[in-house]
This record gives sequence, C-alpha cells and structure tokens, in this order.
Amino acid sequence: MIFECMNERTLIQLLQDPKEYLPFLNDLRKMQTHYQHYTIDKHLKRYNSALKNISLCGSEHFSECLQLVQQQRLYSQALDLYPDTSQHYKVWKAMC
Repeated sequence: MIFECMNERTLIQLLQDPKEYLPFLNDLRKMQTHYQHYTIDKHLKRYNSALKNISLCGSEHFSECLQLVQQQRLYSQALDLYPDTSQHYKVWKAMC
C-alpha cells in the first residue's frame, strides 16, 4: 500500500541504501494512509498531489496544509479542494 503512489524508478532509488529507507518506511507504517501519501509526495516534491492528500487528512493537519500552501504558493489549488462554505476555503480565499 505504501508503494502504490511511487513509480518504479523512484522506488529503486529509495531502496538502494537500507540505512536511508528503513527509518523512512518504519515512519510511514505508523501513519494513516492519506498522510503516508502526503509524506511520500512531499519527499518527491510532488506538491500538488501532496496538497490533495494532506487535505484528506482532516482538520488536525490543517496547519501543515497551510504551511505547504504558503511555501509552494498553491493557493488556487487549495481553493479547489474545499467547498466554498467551509472555514478552510475562507482562509484560502483571504490569502489569495
């Protein structure tokens, strides 16, 4: 399940050195599925996909979502992820 969002080349690069990938995999195993995907996407610099996955993690991860949006300037993408009646949408709208 962890590897489903990685392509083959990325997986091969990640698995080359056990000292690098074992702690990463152990950390991923402790995470909820959408947060796993967010962590992998962020590591691979796939920020649009990371944003989508962190938005599915719930309000407890909103501060991380906010930080990602600000750092990567993903304001319009963030607006698309939330209903226009939600509090999160109003935060994004105020930032645009």
